Amino acid sequence: MNLKKNKDPLEIKENEYFQGIVHRIIFSNEENSFGVISVTDENSGSEEVAIGTLAMLSPGETVKFYGKWVNNIKFGRQFKCDYHEIVYPGTEKGIINFLSSGFISGIGDTYAKRIVERFGMETINILSKDPERLGEVPGIGKKRLSDIKESWEKHRSIRDVMLFLQSYDISAAYAARIYRTYHHNAVERIKENPYCLAMDVTGIGFIMADAIAAKMGFPKNSLKRAESGIIYLLTKIKDQGHTFYPVEKLSRNASKDLNIPIDSIPKALENLISVDWIKIVDVSTGEKGVYLTNVYVAERTISRDIKRVNSKEIFLKGIDVEKTIKEIEGLNKIVLSEGQYTALSSALKEKILIITGGPGTGKTTIIKNIVQAFQRYGGKISLAAPTGRASKRLSQAALMEAKTIHRLLEYNPHTNSFMRHIDNVLDCDVLIIDEASMIDILLMYHLMQSVGPRTSVIFVGDSDQLPSVGPGNVLKDMISSAKLPVVSLKHIFRQKKGSEITLNAHNINRGRMIINSKEKPEDRNFFFIKKNDPHEIRKTIEELVTTRIKKTFGFNTLSDIQIITPMHKGIVGVEQLNKTLQNILNPNEEGIERKNFIFKEKDKVMQVVNNYDKEVFNGDIGFIDRIEKNEGLVIVDFDGKKVVYEIFELDELVLAYAITVHKSQGSEYLCVIMPLTNQHFIMLQRNLLYTAVTRGKQLVILVGDEDALKYAIENDKMMRRFTDLRGKIIESFESVGKSD
Repeated sequence: MNLKKNKDPLEIKENEYFQGIVHRIIFSNEENSFGVISVTDENSGSEEVAIGTLAMLSPGETVKFYGKWVNNIKFGRQFKCDYHEIVYPGTEKGIINFLSSGFISGIGDTYAKRIVERFGMETINILSKDPERLGEVPGIGKKRLSDIKESWEKHRSIRDVMLFLQSYDISAAYAARIYRTYHHNAVERIKENPYCLAMDVTGIGFIMADAIAAKMGFPKNSLKRAESGIIYLLTKIKDQGHTFYPVEKLSRNASKDLNIPIDSIPKALENLISVDWIKIVDVSTGEKGVYLTNVYVAERTISRDIKRVNSKEIFLKGIDVEKTIKEIEGLNKIVLSEGQYTALSSALKEKILIITGGPGTGKTTIIKNIVQAFQRYGGKISLAAPTGRASKRLSQAALMEAKTIHRLLEYNPHTNSFMRHIDNVLDCDVLIIDEASMIDILLMYHLMQSVGPRTSVIFVGDSDQLPSVGPGNVLKDMISSAKLPVVSLKHIFRQKKGSEITLNAHNINRGRMIINSKEKPEDRNFFFIKKNDPHEIRKTIEELVTTRIKKTFGFNTLSDIQIITPMHKGIVGVEQLNKTLQNILNPNEEGIERKNFIFKEKDKVMQVVNNYDKEVFNGDIGFIDRIEKNEGLVIVDFDGKKVVYEIFELDELVLAYAITVHKSQGSEYLCVIMPLTNQHFIMLQRNLLYTAVTRGKQLVILVGDEDALKYAIENDKMMRRFTDLRGKIIESFESVGKSD
């Protein structure tokens, strides 16, 4: 075996390498260029298996592989490749094998031999610099020559791009993405403006593009750098929930955080406006706001669509509302509370209605009643919620099918577009949207665009929960505009059943300290365990999960218990808790590395994006059934449904022994455990604690510092989100024929 160390020309230390001829492609994924290939070692003649970012290789190519040998329990000896370089053959026989391997169109065994007979060791040079001379070879006419030239140029372009990018420390996986984006023009585009990578290529942000630009000698005061930096900041700002940012704050942050000369920012903003990347407009607060263009269009269009829909006639015009409500009460053998009565009455009268209320206030009941009322009059009803779990709960409550909003609007992941829109509206008389606090500005745009003139829309949600993960504060902005009817449900029904979870959720929401209303611990379903030291908090959580809860309440350790924590970092943050609990609950050694953690068989995982091809949705929790490492596949069991993921798709999954409060929105769990520590100071807010507590159905346990708990309950000052939907709704309702 030709095995050496520390001889890599790129000085990749502690790497082994070997050289061989690609014999066969065992597995190839074009999305992330992951490949498993069979290689004939040039020195020993043995067949070896190499794995890594190798999918762009072809049989017949001679390649030098850098990395390390590993022993896979299931698949045996493999070479895990970190980097590779193509080496052109050094013999005429090698060149014949290389050309006849099939990756160059128009050349098989016969023509490979004829070409090498004519040009010998100069063959590769002829192909690269003077391919017209191939016409000298018997049998190669114009058509075959054209095919050979095109195929060789593509092969050489890929090589040139990969080598160029790797010279700037860009991994082969990113290099493959860049090539698929720009094709043969990749090198030229990057040399002209490396910051285009941040704008055009998924996964490459400003920081990486800036590092590449610096290595290429681009000056820090480059206008292109300023433009890319501004887009980077606006994207971060959007990810933090804002729809716009004050121009003065943006300029200061760009100068301070990214070291962009302050005097170059106005010109950079002007250039970005000219190509329609951004908008700068006056907002209702009196500030000048900078928007990403798509976010501005969404916010403006939503306000107009709300006015458009609200101005049309309702489906149930002229019915006897009071009689209908009495019939619904009789059907269900109930007497509606004052708030529920108003909610149902308004649902039968209003074109757009907002119904809000905390846990136990009857939101589920009123949805069911609204559905029953519309069904009595033959109304066509659509139900939807932002997440898969929320839509399943809505379906169970209303006794009819509910969908995610994306599925309702017929989202096509391949084109990243919705089939339902202003020219193909939803076919329904009433649209009921649950968990409306989770809707962000971009999803709301697509939702309202799909609502036709005959459809009434009812938004149901808890406005005291955390706002959407995405940009905007849609539900609160609609309520605060005071242009739409709002019914607030305040009477607490579940409290009569003695639920301490419901009682304390409302106490937290009112700024009051939690209480225990039951004398006997076995009658309680809400506990606060006082621990001040973060290490003690984590130890207590480990004990609760592994023994105490199962012993006392009988809950299944993995499927029934969910840890919800305020932050990613820290001793009791998501990352550390997941690693700790994975080691305790699933100590398997084998797995697939991904980012900062390892996926193992039997791991508890969460889907973090909606995937409509696989029919799994944001918030769905499953367990890894098996890992087929050699094929690069992970199979996850979601409540009996087996879903297959390829390596590049694993970004859609995270470990889920512990999750953030934001990721828990729209879901419910039998048991919730939440750590509270002053390490989480920045996140300790009333609505965050309230949201976490309301996720628990049968048991909630808080573990932590009493001062941290008190601070969270008292802190009702939510971090301001810069949004202007409220102002735009008011403007739309108060203006006639006014344009932006």
